[in-house]
Amino acid sequence: MQADRLSQTGKEAIIQLRDNLKDNVAISQEVGSQIDKLANKSGSISKIIDTIQSIASQTNLLALNTPWDQTIWEQWEKDKWLVITHP
Repeated sequence: MQADRLSQTGKEAIIQLRDNLKDNVAISQEVGSQIDKLANKSGSISKIIDTIQSIASQTNLLALNTPWDQTIWEQWEKDKWLVITHP
């Protein structure tokens, strides 16, 4: 009797462990799937950030060129007037 009860308790424990293992495998697979989705979204975010940085860099270059362009324009205007007023 005692041995039968212990045997039955052992069987129940093994069944419970098996069921828990199945649950753990399913949960692990779901976590893996979510991590893959997160990695894909992270890659998309990285591409967006790269695009924004590229645009910002180009904008900064344009901003740096603006004073230089203005200086060239002013010099051209002076030279043009010099040519017109001094034949």
